[in-house]
Amino acid sequence: MLYRQQYRLRRMREDDLLIVLEWRNSNRIRKNMYTDHIISLDEHRAWYDRIKSSSEQIPYIFELDGRPIGFFNVTDINRENSRCGFGLYIGEPDMPRGTGTALGYCAMEEIFERLGFQRIIGEVFSFNKATIEFNMRLGFTHETQNVRQVWKNGKYEDILIFDLFRDGWLKRKPELAKIVFTEETVECIQ
Repeated sequence: MLYRQQYRLRRMREDDLLIVLEWRNSNRIRKNMYTDHIISLDEHRAWYDRIKSSSEQIPYIFELDGRPIGFFNVTDINRENSRCGFGLYIGEPDMPRGTGTALGYCAMEEIFERLGFQRIIGEVFSFNKATIEFNMRLGFTHETQNVRQVWKNGKYEDILIFDLFRDGWLKRKPELAKIVFTEETVECIQ
């Protein structure tokens, strides 16, 4: 029998706070974030209260077969210039290979095809090789490097800036879909 996995993005809800806080405070996630201290529940709740009705951010939960497994956030929304930033991660450590790429695919589809943005700008620490490769796989191009931008790990770290335009996504999407959505998976649903 064929097992068909179903990916889904949905808006984050208040009842997701504890799982997102657990993911965010894990060493695996925290080591690649600008803010890398252990976040308290009060601090996390204040963050959620600020963004849940913000016009500058939209938080999402990524699910696999109804199970929350990751987080995606549209950030720095600039509707006038049709651009935004983003951040995402797979929170659950036991996910099958390719799940992160599926999240990236669903996130790009949301940003470009549902929200209608023309450009996404991403920022990555220069030491984060896995995320750099991930961005390239999605079709992003490396635009610039901000040298010694963020204090982390006892020194100033460089930040790489990537961007992806809607036309580039639409060109990359069919090829990426063949990789992400095999016989065992179905497309991302809303």
